Amino acid sequence: MHMHMLDLMYAPTDWLNLMLMPQFMDMDMSLRVLNGAVAEGGHPLVRHHHATGGVGDTGMYGLVKLWEIPGQHLHLTLGVSAPTGDIGQKIKVHTHTANAGTPTELIHYGMQLGSGTWDFKPSLTYTGQADSWSWGGQVTGTKRLESRNDQGYSLGDAIQASVWGGFSPLHWLTASVRGVYTAQGRIRGEYARPHSQIGPMDFPASYGGNYWDVGLGLNAVVPAGSFQGHRLSVEWLEPVSTQVNGYQLDRKAGLFATWSVAF
Repeated sequence: MHMHMLDLMYAPTDWLNLMLMPQFMDMDMSLRVLNGAVAEGGHPLVRHHHATGGVGDTGMYGLVKLWEIPGQHLHLTLGVSAPTGDIGQKIKVHTHTANAGTPTELIHYGMQLGSGTWDFKPSLTYTGQADSWSWGGQVTGTKRLESRNDQGYSLGDAIQASVWGGFSPLHWLTASVRGVYTAQGRIRGEYARPHSQIGPMDFPASYGGNYWDVGLGLNAVVPAGSFQGHRLSVEWLEPVSTQVNGYQLDRKAGLFATWSVAF
């Protein structure tokens, strides 16, 4: 999965920030059978490659400053995610020896471009800083505001908690470490249209779980020149423990990069 997000923020007052966040998704998945496996009748099974991409869901948020003293800050974020991502993506199958599936079948739940529901997304964030040290914590949630989307299902609700600490060896560079816990429920309902169940990714019970991750990050601010004030942040997020619902592949590490400029 490659996810591209554009954060557009405007502060009408010193206590309120408004944010609009469109997303663009690009996902692909390859499947292969076990060596020597054959289908009923002795025919060899084939390898599949599926891909989807396009506009994802769009977030709209308000960030409200609740409390602030020198070196410490607390703010609340209230927002919704609009279902602008297409959840009617059909399966596009390319195999090494044959074609499989039909263009009228919906692709796996996890490869649709959005949730298909209006979602409430609150969060509470605390940050602190003293000399070269910084720290913070955040709790975020996702509550599906509809019991079913147009395709007959809804993704599970989710909650995430994270804490972090950082150190600035240079005035323009900060290194950080972050711990993250995420809990997400299974999918409720199921596709109301034709959908082949060729693996665990096609069963609603095999989505969601409890996840623990550790992130290592760098945050750099351009100190001078034409790009003075521009900020680049990167984080490597490494899975530590995974407890999934149903049957799922293990997770792999992810790389996150953010470029930002304020004016």
